[in-house]
Amino acid sequence: LGWGLTFVEWRVLLYLVAAAKAGTNVAPVARAAKIADDLGHDRGSVSRALKALEGMNLIRRGMEASGAQVAEVNPHVAFRGTSKQRGVAMAQW
Repeated sequence: LGWGLTFVEWRVLLYLVAAAKAGTNVAPVARAAKIADDLGHDRGSVSRALKALEGMNLIRRGMEASGAQVAEVNPHVAFRGTSKQRGVAMAQW
């Protein structure tokens, strides 16, 4: 399907891009169970997809100060925000 991604990996990546907050590229949803429910895939497939996307440096997963899991989409792949915000995000990646 391109970049060597599976169908599920593409769906998870696009889900995270759509969920990302404008200007930060951080998606507040990074739990495999929530993503699996929303996309109609099983949790194991989504968990493997998240790990694969991380391994390909397409996303980074982490925790916010509040303890919520988040995923940041590589700004070189997709970005929602201004070009100035993208430049800052790309420099920090």
